[in-house]
Amino acid sequence: MKQWTNNTGNAHKVDDQILWPRTSYMLPDELSTGIWEDGIPVPHKIKPYYAGRATGGATAVYRAGAIGDSIIATGIVHYLVQESGGVVDVYTPARNLTLYAGLGAKLLPLPPTMEAWDSYDAHVPLDDLFSGQVGDTKLGTGPGNAYQRIYEWMGVWDEKTMAKYCKPQLYVVEPDHKELTDMGKWPIKGDYFVYHVSSSGPTRTYPPRQGQEAVLALLEEFKNLTAVIVGLDNSNNFSVDHPRVIDLFNATKGIRTLFPLVNGAEFVVAPDSSVNHIAAGLDTPCVSLFGSYHPDDRVKYYPKSVPVFKPDTCPHAPCRPHAGLPQAKCKDANNKTKGTQYWCNALRNITAQDIVEAAKKAMELEG
Repeated sequence: MKQWTNNTGNAHKVDDQILWPRTSYMLPDELSTGIWEDGIPVPHKIKPYYAGRATGGATAVYRAGAIGDSIIATGIVHYLVQESGGVVDVYTPARNLTLYAGLGAKLLPLPPTMEAWDSYDAHVPLDDLFSGQVGDTKLGTGPGNAYQRIYEWMGVWDEKTMAKYCKPQLYVVEPDHKELTDMGKWPIKGDYFVYHVSSSGPTRTYPPRQGQEAVLALLEEFKNLTAVIVGLDNSNNFSVDHPRVIDLFNATKGIRTLFPLVNGAEFVVAPDSSVNHIAAGLDTPCVSLFGSYHPDDRVKYYPKSVPVFKPDTCPHAPCRPHAGLPQAKCKDANNKTKGTQYWCNALRNITAQDIVEAAKKAMELEG
């Protein structure tokens, strides 16, 4: 995070917020080229949260940008609203503001002015906690449960009392159904499961061809269920030809449109992705597919998550890649393919039958 003063003489826009001349703002580090180059790193401007620090005062939660991180962050905000003893303000990209609806926090578009930032009693800088570093800590790297790392930084971690805050806190509200209703896809008749096709990149995505086999196997096992296919990935033409399939892949726009679908499902099948976290936040059983990350990194405290993880094929799994797959390591897997390893081999090691067996356990959790 850095302080930037608008000395350009002009107004500029970040997310949906206008940055006015002769005013200083707290900006994310990735705004580093162009007019933002004179931004000054200000770690001394972060007042780390600890229990009691904001009692009677206010805590600022700052910018979990990615959808999955934002959904995880609802659990952190829920903890602060319930336990901090003060008010909670959430600064996040305007596109993500609605994810925090119903939590009892004040929702504000980015970025805060430095005057506003300095007025808080405590700060929880979530982008840094998820994927960077705060001070001398490197909490966004390596193994460990995402929630636990953040709560340890906040000085409040105790597994016995904090596990209940280690899951998203989400709500379905009436506008969430609108896009589906306008498409003539809501309400869905009969019981169904949701299959989420892909994560934000191939490092955490279950291979599409195997995903098609898994959906067919699930339909064969659960003859009373319909499959609802969801997700956004314009590079993928995922489809399943079956009379009990409702194809919403690449068909929905708003992330909250998935909330009623997930909420009403018997179970969800999803890779390490935002839908995995949506299911946890809505208390829907989820078969979660892992390869490049360990299930404990994400879903250790999700009571209705049934993770499938078969790393034995690769000596480096989980390798936790930050960008693309580490090709030199991928080639050590005993199920490697020729040439570039486009999909995580540990994920490829999961079979359709593995997913069916996990879905049976998920159905028991729902029942």
